[in-house]
Amino acid sequence: YYAYMQLAAPWILPEGFVDGDHLRKIADLLQYVDETPRARAMIFMPPRSMKSLNGSVLFPSWVLGRHPSWQIMGVSYAQELANAFGRDTRNLLQSEDYGQIFPTRVRADSRATNRWNTEQGGVYVAAGITAGIAGRGANLAIIDDPLSEQDAMSKASREFVKNWWPGGLRSRLQPDGRILIITTRWHQEDLAGWLLSAQDKDPKAEQWKVLSIPAL
Repeated sequence: YYAYMQLAAPWILPEGFVDGDHLRKIADLLQYVDETPRARAMIFMPPRSMKSLNGSVLFPSWVLGRHPSWQIMGVSYAQELANAFGRDTRNLLQSEDYGQIFPTRVRADSRATNRWNTEQGGVYVAAGITAGIAGRGANLAIIDDPLSEQDAMSKASREFVKNWWPGGLRSRLQPDGRILIITTRWHQEDLAGWLLSAQDKDPKAEQWKVLSIPAL
């Protein structure tokens, strides 16, 4: 994935690709998610550090290149943000540069940004936390900022996301499905904190591989 990041980032970044140690660490973790059945991974980083560009745009395009029939679900706190990630990923797959690397193609009748298909049977679904995702499956679920900075300070919003997790997201996974959570930590009791607390209390709970790079 690191090689693909270096190649593809300039396609969507006007300034081109500027390397950094944090990007190598992100690449290693995303490689792990792709290669590991039932992988559970989290990335904690401050805003404007390329975590979403990697995890929610470049990574799903790379995964669909390697697994063109997979179902990918991209979830965020707002439908508009989730749609933006879905649109950027679709545009990458439709680019001439991408077509020189991978055989995966977007189906001609896939015009919506919140749901589109590959010619090889793959599906990408973009959803806000409050959107219904019943009937949708996922070989890879990417949750990018499940709470906004403002919602993270609201106990009611944090509880809503925790209640959404088991039935709204967790039950949508295909066998061997992977989950990637990408977020800036605004509150200790956010979704990531809640899941890591459960991991610490119960060895049978889902075990998460965490990349945490604080601003300070």
